[in-house]
Amino acid sequence: MAHYVPMVNSPPTYLSAGINDSVTTIPVVDASKLPDAPNLATIGTGVTAETILYTGKSGNNLTGVTREFEGTKREWDSGTQIWRTLTAYDIRKLQEDAEALSGDLEAHEDKNASQS
Repeated sequence: MAHYVPMVNSPPTYLSAGINDSVTTIPVVDASKLPDAPNLATIGTGVTAETILYTGKSGNNLTGVTREFEGTKREWDSGTQIWRTLTAYDIRKLQEDAEALSGDLEAHEDKNASQS
């Protein structure tokens, strides 16, 4: 997945047309508000939000969309907010990276201690 460069206030865009729960191309008002693909975007807010994975952007369409990456796929109305926000996936990835770095540091410290 592409690196997400955080943007102040995670600027949203909006669905430019309603979508059903099976579409794999999602039309938005301004795709420039979302990071380059592949990446994640969250449709809606709160407990009903759905996080998707998109593999491409073509004009103002998100393409190659995997629905239900997090949350439940569903129909969404035109005008629904879509944005790149912090997701459970992001937090899990940060935790995994921190644990890997911690393990690398411990291995490095053990190696240095044995060479002393």
